[in-house]
Amino acid sequence: MKKALNNLTMAIGIVLICASLFGYGLDKFGYVDIPNDKLPFIIIVIGIGIIVGGVCDVFVKSEKEIKKEFEIEANDERNVSINRIAKSFAFDIMTVLFSATITIMALIGEISVGSFFMFFAIYVITQIAYIYIYI
Repeated sequence: MKKALNNLTMAIGIVLICASLFGYGLDKFGYVDIPNDKLPFIIIVIGIGIIVGGVCDVFVKSEKEIKKEFEIEANDERNVSINRIAKSFAFDIMTVLFSATITIMALIGEISVGSFFMFFAIYVITQIAYIYIYI
């Protein structure tokens, strides 16, 4: 039903554009006298608006459909697996970069002793959490 209504609105828009162009052509060749020269262009804009509205309704989904797709996508085993692989890869990179940054900043003297031990404690906590989950 909704698809038929969208097709009808797009057809009405196309008919308006074609009729307006046809009327404009008849006016320019002298067969019909249109009282306002801007009227065909206004009808063309209305027809384009109707077509765009119909096309948008075809491609835009309802909020209920979007929520359902998000739930399916969030619970899909492949997406869950990809998410876990991405997290583990990011953790591996973060572990190397974080430890290297702490070490370099401590060696060049750009970090205070309190900040160093705070960041070192965060690093140790993440590694303990990793070992706890791994075992």
